[in-house]
Amino acid sequence: MCVAFSLFFEGGLVEKAMEEKEERMNGNVSADLEKILNIHGFGFQYSVIKTARDLYDQQKCGWLLEASEIPVGNPGEQTHIDFVFELTAKSWDENRKAYLIGECKRVDPAKANWLFVKNPRKIMYGTRIDSLIQIESIIPNLGSAVNPARAMTRTTHVQRGTFELGFESKTDAKGDGIGSHDRSPINQALGQVFRAQKGFIGYLDRLRHDLRNDKLRKEAVFVPAIFTTAKLYTSNTQLDLADTATGKLPSGSVEAVQVPWLWYNHNRFLDASPFIRDADKDRDSYFGDFTRSVAIVSSSGLEEFMKIDFLELLRW
Repeated sequence: MCVAFSLFFEGGLVEKAMEEKEERMNGNVSADLEKILNIHGFGFQYSVIKTARDLYDQQKCGWLLEASEIPVGNPGEQTHIDFVFELTAKSWDENRKAYLIGECKRVDPAKANWLFVKNPRKIMYGTRIDSLIQIESIIPNLGSAVNPARAMTRTTHVQRGTFELGFESKTDAKGDGIGSHDRSPINQALGQVFRAQKGFIGYLDRLRHDLRNDKLRKEAVFVPAIFTTAKLYTSNTQLDLADTATGKLPSGSVEAVQVPWLWYNHNRFLDASPFIRDADKDRDSYFGDFTRSVAIVSSSGLEEFMKIDFLELLRW
């Protein structure tokens, strides 16, 4: 009987040990999954979507989720759009659409300061354009046989002004290895959001005629936005005051101020444009063809940014 009890006791110990080992393995897998989700930023992405929905339910913004993780693009340039929001129409906007193309960027906490500076020589038509943003706009059924939709842009002046140079800097926080490669996270996010915008416009333009008309109406505007965990800082530093002998700015002339969000004007390559533009446009070709505005939004600026009515902002 003692032998039987001993075997029973030892068997119980083995079973308990196996259970404890399995619990440890499950715990390790759970911890690994949590780390993976954090690194890839899915939690941040869906937190932004939830915050937007909460603001909509509180009647603080008009953006509604159209879809998330939308696959778009041609061979060699495929991407998944983090999310697209549609601005709910008001009675006087029923013939217009506005879409927000969102790219989320959770950054390494050790490099979570994004710094932006103005280009001191922004000129169009011989005048300065310090506060002019330019957003992609599509008018269906007014183009050529080759491009049935006509590509245009909507421009407007914004009180905040615009910035054209972006940099990252270190913080005092411990890093977690996110984005630990040579390419700038800002440039990565810009490339991604422009590919997403081009792909989404192309997708809508290839829809069946009645579906395309419903999605585009008489005109649709497409606002690209980067949402990030980085802290955003801007400076009105006059770069052209640098010493030509050393290339250095006067000591103490740079002052950075934290902001919740900002407009970034980026000269993107023409292959990021969704359509060939009209050759006879009466505008400065450099600004008209290359420059597109992107909203860059920090976590603290999410509510303020989502309250903007872009149909009103870009109204003509």
